[in-house]
Amino acid sequence: MKHLLLSAFSLWSLAVLAQTPSFTVTVSNDSVLLGNVTVVRFELENVRGSNFQFPTFSGFHVNGPNVSTQTTIINGTVNQRTTYTYYLEPLDVGEYYIEPASVETEEGFLETQAIPIQVYPNPDGIIQDNPLSRQGEMFFQFGMPAPGDGPGLRSPFGEEPFGRDFFDNSFFEDFFQRMPGLPMPRLPQADSLGVQPKKRKTTRL
Repeated sequence: MKHLLLSAFSLWSLAVLAQTPSFTVTVSNDSVLLGNVTVVRFELENVRGSNFQFPTFSGFHVNGPNVSTQTTIINGTVNQRTTYTYYLEPLDVGEYYIEPASVETEEGFLETQAIPIQVYPNPDGIIQDNPLSRQGEMFFQFGMPAPGDGPGLRSPFGEEPFGRDFFDNSFFEDFFQRMPGLPMPRLPQADSLGVQPKKRKTTRL
């Protein structure tokens, strides 16, 4: 039994070592309209890393990183992945570069490639879709600047979200006003519902 366990562990170790380590970067959009967000993901696969060096993202409002890990075993092949996700909103039009990120591993230093991002004027205020932001994550634009207020935080729950009464009508009105593109549902007015007459209680003798 002992030899069986050692053999199984050895095969598992070989399966892990057989995977090629990699450190890559992807973006949701390499061209974006001003006022929109692009999603940048760094993925480290099949190796443990330390001393991560990420770009400074100069020229962007930055939200992140969000970190997730995933391990899959398919036909005895083990694949491990750690993903670091950043949400970037450009400050101005022009051409930007996502500089390389690096990480130290047992195999040596791994580095991602630089990615150019072109930012175009957006006079009509068009909101683009970010396909990567819909994969299991909900982005409320925390850390993004409020319109006309310059850099700062804009939360859909107001300045003090934990001090708000979630059952108060004003909370929901404020919430929908802070979420662009999200229509406020129309609720029936109290007068339109009518007042139901009270039923008289009777007792049978």
